[in-house]
Amino acid sequence: MRLKRVSAGSPAPDLRESQIALDPESLWTAVDDGALIKRGMPGFDNLTRDQVMQLYAYIRAGAREALGTGKPPGPAAPATGAPLPPAHL
Repeated sequence: MRLKRVSAGSPAPDLRESQIALDPESLWTAVDDGALIKRGMPGFDNLTRDQVMQLYAYIRAGAREALGTGKPPGPAAPATGAPLPPAHL
């Protein structure tokens, strides 16, 4: 089954904008340990670390898509439109 949306449109927080989703270990703690239960996010201790890291990648991809980049950040092109200088080893 392929998921198509990061935000379900419900009153739950949008994880694409959450600080917790910026760090894979923070997301693991929130999901596995239920660190945010008091704030309304249930724990999912039945998920493996690999599954949570896949969720992390999915959330980050959704955030990049929402920003219009669609890919991980890389070197920015110069504002003048000139080609990037050669990399020095």
